[in-house]
Amino acid sequence: VDLRDWRSYQHARFEFPAPEDGRNVILVRGPNEHGKTSFFEAITLGLFGRDGLSLVPRARIGTDGDPADRLAISYSQFLAGTLHRRAIAQGRQSCSVTLEFDDSDGEPITLTRRWHFSANGQHKPYDDELLIFEGRARRPVAPPAANTDRAGWYRDFIAQTFVRASLAEFL
Repeated sequence: VDLRDWRSYQHARFEFPAPEDGRNVILVRGPNEHGKTSFFEAITLGLFGRDGLSLVPRARIGTDGDPADRLAISYSQFLAGTLHRRAIAQGRQSCSVTLEFDDSDGEPITLTRRWHFSANGQHKPYDDELLIFEGRARRPVAPPAANTDRAGWYRDFIAQTFVRASLAEFL
């Protein structure tokens, strides 16, 4: 997991061991206010983009444990709070999450989601990028040119390759 200008992380890289028999759980711990929630939000929105916002507790209105919690904030409003506090002043107007996985054949799959912002820190929703590469040769993964629903194609690819957004909160 590589985070750039995501909340309190100007740049951070996390590496985790591959699951093995009997060792397939990773625990993330740390003191309060040291970025654990931001880290999990980055993974969620990195994988699912807008579809992942409902999985982010800070973006929901609590309704006494009702699983149908409503969103308290829009995607763009939430993302405006994710850009590292010094990024704009230092000339950077985007934040990104890169997730690297190994598939069942040991080949890498890299997914990078990048969000862009205006000079005043407002999210520019139509400039978001999603880049996916497979294999050591980094072959780009993208919908066919004739596909008119690019977001739907990527949503289906991520669901089939990793996990459906609707099941992610159970992992």
